[in-house]
Amino acid sequence: MLNSQPSAITSYVNALGLTESYYHQALHWFESKAFNVKGLTLGWSKWVSQHENLYRIKEKRVYVGDGIKVGKEGRKMPGVKRLHQESGNVAKPEWIRGHYFNALSVLVGAGKACFALPLVLRLDDGIKSKATAKEGKKGSKKEKTTLVTKMGELCTTYAEAGSYVILDAYFGLAEKS
Repeated sequence: MLNSQPSAITSYVNALGLTESYYHQALHWFESKAFNVKGLTLGWSKWVSQHENLYRIKEKRVYVGDGIKVGKEGRKMPGVKRLHQESGNVAKPEWIRGHYFNALSVLVGAGKACFALPLVLRLDDGIKSKATAKEGKKGSKKEKTTLVTKMGELCTTYAEAGSYVILDAYFGLAEKS
Protein backbone atom coordinates (compact mmCIF):
# COMPACT_ATOMS: atom_id res chain seq x y z
CA MET A 1 0.00 0.00 0.00
CA LEU A 2 1.46 3.36 -1.01
CA ASN A 3 1.05 6.41 1.17
CA SER A 4 2.30 9.88 0.21
CA GLN A 5 1.53 11.48 3.60
CA PRO A 6 4.22 11.74 6.30
CA SER A 7 3.70 8.72 8.54
CA ALA A 8 3.85 10.58 11.87
CA ILE A 9 0.96 12.93 11.11
CA THR A 10 -1.05 10.19 9.42
CA SER A 11 -0.64 8.02 12.51
CA TYR A 12 -2.10 10.75 14.75
CA VAL A 13 -5.01 11.43 12.40
CA ASN A 14 -5.80 7.71 12.19
CA ALA A 15 -5.42 7.18 15.96
CA LEU A 16 -7.89 9.98 16.65
CA GLY A 17 -10.37 8.44 14.22
CA LEU A 18 -10.38 11.52 11.98
CA THR A 19 -11.12 11.30 8.28
CA GLU A 20 -8.66 12.20 5.56
CA SER A 21 -10.27 15.64 5.18
CA TYR A 22 -8.74 16.67 8.55
CA TYR A 23 -5.18 15.87 7.45
CA HIS A 24 -4.21 19.39 6.30
CA GLN A 25 -5.72 20.95 9.43
CA ALA A 26 -3.71 18.49 11.54
CA LEU A 27 -0.49 19.79 9.97
CA HIS A 28 -0.97 22.98 11.99
CA TRP A 29 -0.73 21.01 15.26
CA PHE A 30 2.89 20.25 14.48
CA GLU A 31 3.80 23.78 13.39
CA SER A 32 2.01 25.66 16.16
CA LYS A 33 3.90 28.33 18.10
CA ALA A 34 1.24 28.27 20.86
CA PHE A 35 3.64 26.48 23.22
CA ASN A 36 7.17 25.19 23.17
CA VAL A 37 8.22 21.83 24.56
CA LYS A 38 11.10 23.17 26.65
CA GLY A 39 8.82 25.71 28.37
CA LEU A 40 6.25 22.99 29.01
CA THR A 41 8.82 20.61 30.53
CA LEU A 42 10.34 23.40 32.65
CA GLY A 43 6.86 24.25 33.96
CA TRP A 44 6.20 20.57 34.73
CA SER A 45 9.56 20.29 36.50
CA LYS A 46 8.83 23.40 38.60
CA TRP A 47 5.38 22.10 39.54
CA VAL A 48 6.77 18.67 40.51
CA SER A 49 9.53 20.30 42.60
CA GLN A 50 6.83 21.62 44.95
CA HIS A 51 5.57 18.09 45.68
CA GLU A 52 5.77 17.28 49.38
CA ASN A 53 6.70 13.60 48.89
CA LEU A 54 9.92 14.08 46.95
CA TYR A 55 12.50 11.55 48.10
CA ARG A 56 15.44 13.24 49.80
CA ILE A 57 18.86 12.29 51.10
CA LYS A 58 20.23 14.78 53.61
CA GLU A 59 17.44 17.22 52.63
CA LYS A 60 18.49 17.15 48.96
CA ARG A 61 16.37 15.84 46.10
CA VAL A 62 17.45 12.73 44.21
CA TYR A 63 17.25 12.54 40.41
CA VAL A 64 17.89 9.54 38.16
CA GLY A 65 18.81 9.71 34.50
CA ASP A 66 19.58 7.28 31.71
CA GLY A 67 19.66 6.87 27.98
CA ILE A 68 17.66 4.28 26.09
CA LYS A 69 17.81 2.96 22.56
CA VAL A 70 14.42 2.13 21.07
CA GLY A 71 14.35 0.03 17.91
CA LYS A 72 12.23 1.31 15.02
CA GLU A 73 11.25 -0.40 11.80
CA GLY A 74 10.75 2.73 9.70
CA ARG A 75 13.74 3.69 7.56
CA LYS A 76 12.43 7.12 6.59
CA MET A 77 11.19 8.07 10.06
CA PRO A 78 12.86 11.27 11.35
CA GLY A 79 15.68 10.62 13.80
CA VAL A 80 16.03 6.90 13.05
CA LYS A 81 19.66 5.93 12.71
CA ARG A 82 21.96 2.95 13.10
CA LEU A 83 22.77 2.43 16.80
CA HIS A 84 25.29 0.12 18.45
CA GLN A 85 24.02 -1.85 21.46
CA GLU A 86 26.57 -2.56 24.17
CA SER A 87 25.33 -5.76 25.77
CA GLY A 88 26.62 -9.11 26.92
CA ASN A 89 23.28 -10.64 25.93
CA VAL A 90 23.78 -12.65 22.73
CA ALA A 91 20.04 -12.58 22.01
CA LYS A 92 20.27 -8.82 21.33
CA PRO A 93 21.57 -7.77 17.93
CA GLU A 94 24.80 -5.74 18.00
CA TRP A 95 23.31 -3.05 15.73
CA ILE A 96 19.74 -1.75 15.51
CA ARG A 97 17.97 1.04 13.68
CA GLY A 98 16.16 3.28 16.10
CA HIS A 99 15.97 6.35 18.32
CA TYR A 100 18.21 7.28 21.26
CA PHE A 101 16.43 9.04 24.13
CA ASN A 102 17.79 10.65 27.29
CA ALA A 103 15.47 10.73 30.30
CA LEU A 104 15.62 12.47 33.67
CA SER A 105 13.30 11.69 36.58
CA VAL A 106 12.98 12.79 40.20
CA LEU A 107 12.42 10.22 42.95
CA VAL A 108 9.14 10.39 44.84
CA GLY A 109 8.63 8.43 48.05
CA ALA A 110 5.42 6.74 49.13
CA GLY A 111 5.77 4.84 52.39
CA LYS A 112 8.79 2.58 52.04
CA ALA A 113 8.59 2.61 48.25
CA CYS A 114 10.34 4.98 45.90
CA PHE A 115 9.19 5.83 42.37
CA ALA A 116 10.81 7.70 39.48
CA LEU A 117 8.56 10.53 38.26
CA PRO A 118 9.65 11.54 34.73
CA LEU A 119 10.54 15.19 34.23
CA VAL A 120 11.80 15.08 30.66
CA LEU A 121 12.32 12.50 27.90
CA ARG A 122 14.13 13.85 24.88
CA LEU A 123 15.23 12.44 21.54
CA ASP A 124 18.94 13.25 21.71
CA ASP A 125 20.53 11.53 18.75
CA GLY A 126 19.56 11.54 15.11
CA ILE A 127 17.85 14.91 14.68
CA LYS A 128 20.14 17.86 14.16
CA SER A 129 19.21 21.13 15.78
CA LYS A 130 20.49 24.45 14.46
CA ALA A 131 23.21 24.42 17.14
CA THR A 132 24.51 20.95 16.24
CA ALA A 133 24.32 21.70 12.51
CA LYS A 134 26.75 24.61 13.04
CA GLU A 135 29.25 22.24 14.68
CA GLY A 136 29.79 20.48 11.38
CA LYS A 137 31.04 23.67 9.69
CA LYS A 138 34.76 24.02 9.12
CA GLY A 139 36.66 26.12 11.58
CA SER A 140 34.00 25.94 14.27
CA LYS A 141 35.59 26.26 17.70
CA LYS A 142 32.42 25.29 19.54
CA GLU A 143 32.76 22.29 21.84
CA LYS A 144 31.54 19.02 20.34
CA THR A 145 28.08 18.00 21.54
CA THR A 146 27.92 14.35 22.63
CA LEU A 147 25.31 12.17 24.33
CA VAL A 148 27.17 12.76 27.59
CA THR A 149 27.08 16.56 27.22
CA LYS A 150 23.39 16.39 26.26
CA MET A 151 22.63 14.44 29.46
CA GLY A 152 24.68 16.99 31.40
CA GLU A 153 22.59 19.78 29.89
CA LEU A 154 19.39 17.96 30.95
CA CYS A 155 20.71 17.66 34.51
CA THR A 156 21.79 21.30 34.80
CA THR A 157 18.50 22.53 33.31
CA TYR A 158 16.01 20.37 35.22
CA ALA A 159 17.71 19.19 38.44
CA GLU A 160 17.84 21.50 41.46
CA ALA A 161 21.34 22.86 42.15
CA GLY A 162 23.09 20.91 44.92
CA SER A 163 20.87 17.84 44.55
CA TYR A 164 21.97 14.25 43.91
CA VAL A 165 21.87 12.95 40.35
CA ILE A 166 22.30 9.22 39.73
CA LEU A 167 23.24 8.31 36.15
CA ASP A 168 24.22 5.17 34.29
CA ALA A 169 27.96 4.38 34.37
CA TYR A 170 28.14 5.25 30.64
CA PHE A 171 27.84 8.94 31.49
CA GLY A 172 30.83 8.76 33.85
CA LEU A 173 33.26 7.42 31.25
CA ALA A 174 35.67 9.76 29.49
CA GLU A 175 34.84 10.01 25.81
CA LYS A 176 37.55 9.42 23.26
CA SER A 177 37.78 11.66 20.22
